[in-house]
Parts: sequence; structure tokens; C-alpha cells
Amino acid sequence: MPRDRSDQCRVCFRETNTETDPLLSLCKCTGSVKFIHLVCLKTWLNQKLTKHETASLVSYYWKSFDCEICKALYPLCVEHLGARYDLAEIYKPPAGNFILLESLAHERNSSRTANVIIPQEGKEMFKLGRGHEMDVRISDISVSRFHAQLRCGKDGYYIEDNNSKFGTLAMIPNLELTPSLTRAVQVGRTVVKLSVKPAELQMSTARSMLSLSPESLKGILEECLGNAGRIGAEDDNKEGTEENEDVEENQMFGEPMNVVGNNGNE
Repeated sequence: MPRDRSDQCRVCFRETNTETDPLLSLCKCTGSVKFIHLVCLKTWLNQKLTKHETASLVSYYWKSFDCEICKALYPLCVEHLGARYDLAEIYKPPAGNFILLESLAHERNSSRTANVIIPQEGKEMFKLGRGHEMDVRISDISVSRFHAQLRCGKDGYYIEDNNSKFGTLAMIPNLELTPSLTRAVQVGRTVVKLSVKPAELQMSTARSMLSLSPESLKGILEECLGNAGRIGAEDDNKEGTEENEDVEENQMFGEPMNVVGNNGNE
């Protein structure tokens, strides 16, 4: 009776399954092509990798990061039997702070990108966009040529939108509101702008209104009502003038139209 070879790697055809090189099933393939070794998969993905490295930035670009058979997208890291394995060997500095920007998996685009930003003295600002001169280039038609910039400060990291067409969205669990600062929150396709005004300014306005005498309040109301009545009267007069002009215009052009009608026999 032939032995079942379904639990073997579809690349090297070996059945070994170790902790350092486990057999993984990460796509929708079944049967004899269901499993693949971790090392075999990483070797195959590295053949599609383009890497650019500088002192402050390391960029990774995979032309495709999916299964060549079922076209299922692979994640950058997987968990198997309680252990975590990275499919992409991304450099991480042993000391100091750094930022890792990863592209999200998308069904219409099988390529993946990853950028490791390492702030250096004299290089604390990084430009993001579609242009060729950007530090972090994002090949997406919805991204502006100079979309946003990432600033690294002593108190944290800040991303600032550069008045891009579609804006820059940040997924944050908690939103902190501070006075004199407006924040925009997108819920579905609706954008809501939130702003906090100082309470002292509102209280001072309320106190100034309460300090007015009844006679002063009455005068203010009468003045507002008078302005509203005057504006309404001007609108009525304007409409009446337009109607009179229409009547005069009809009377002016009435006779020529009749003359043309009488001479229609020619």
C-alpha cells in the first residue's frame, strides 16, 4: 500500500518537521501542496525581494507576497504551536529607537513593503509620498507626491499631513483633545472635526452678557429685529423691481414679436 505523502513540503519533498523549520499551511492549497517548510518559503520569498539600505532607513519591497498557486496573501509573521516565526527577515537595530512601517495586505495588490526608520543626529525628518525624492516612497495613486512627513522628537514621534488630497489617517485607540487644537475623526465615510475651546473664554462671554442691564439687552434685540426687517423690506423691493422690469421688457419686445408674426406669410 503506498504511503500517504500529503504531509510533506511541496518544495523539497521532505517530511521533516522541526521546531526551527516546521511544516506550515498558510494558504488555501490542499492535498500534496498544502504544506511548505518555513525555510523553503522564506527562500522563495527572498527571491522577490528588493532592498535599499542607508544609515537612517532600510526599505524592503516584495513584488509579490502571496502563494503562487491559490494567490492567498502571506502575513509577515505567523504563529505555530505557540511559537512566532517571521517570514521576512527585517532588520531591527539592537539598540536605540526605530520605527517600522509595514504595508497592509490587500486583495487587489499582492506586493508588500516594509520600512525601518532609524533616527540619526541631523536626520530627524522623513518625507512620505509617491514622489521619487521622498525618503519613504509609497507607490499608490491615492498618495500625493509629498503626502506627509514623520518627525522624530525627544518627546515622541509625530506625523504631519502636507495638505494632501485624501489626508493622513491614524488608527489610535484613544483620542486626546487639547484646547486650541482641532482633530478630525473618520467613522466610515463621515469625517467629524472635534475641537475644545477654553472654558475661561466661554465663561467670560457669559459673564459679559449677564452684566448687561435689561434696557441694554432690549436695545440689542430691537436693533437686531430692525436690521432683519430692513433687510426683508429691501428684498421685497428688489423682487418688485425685478417684476416691473420683466413687465417693461415684455411690453418693449411685444410689438416686434407681433410684427414678425404678421409678416410670417412672406
